Amino acid sequence: MKKGFTLIEMMVSITVVGILSASVLLGWRPAQATFHLRQAAFQIAGDLRRTQQLSLSAHQFTCQTLPPESYTGFGLYFNTATPTSYQVFENCSADNRTRDSGETQETLYFPADVTIKSLTQNGTSVDSLNVLFVPPNPDTYINETSSGTEAEITLTNGTSTAVIKINNSGQIEVN
Repeated sequence: MKKGFTLIEMMVSITVVGILSASVLLGWRPAQATFHLRQAAFQIAGDLRRTQQLSLSAHQFTCQTLPPESYTGFGLYFNTATPTSYQVFENCSADNRTRDSGETQETLYFPADVTIKSLTQNGTSVDSLNVLFVPPNPDTYINETSSGTEAEITLTNGTSTAVIKINNSGQIEVN
């Protein structure tokens, strides 16, 4: 009795390995796009929490000296006109609770296939969204409103969406 593989057994084995490899490779791209979308959604949630913590901490503000009653704080700014990025900002103005020119500290970019699909405030579509945390509590301002407001940031990868929700109590949720 001879030990070994026949030519037919080898060809069947190679065919099975080829079919399995092809199925893994064909499923890789959609899985990667979904991963990037979820990664971007959790990145935003993490950055919201980070700016919230900056406002709670004894972090030194870089703004010029403002009176203690000023509305200085840290936040995130989103705009549908720049759907591939968003900004972390420090509010240096006692006049408002939004990002102004020159207040951006950092611009963060999404993975190549992820963009902002829409921004909403209380179910109404908006072009830009300012989420600002003001110490010492921190109070949460969404487009200068401090109560009764919920914002949604909807991201897309072209086929799927992810939604990040935040309300004035500072609760952050990723769907």
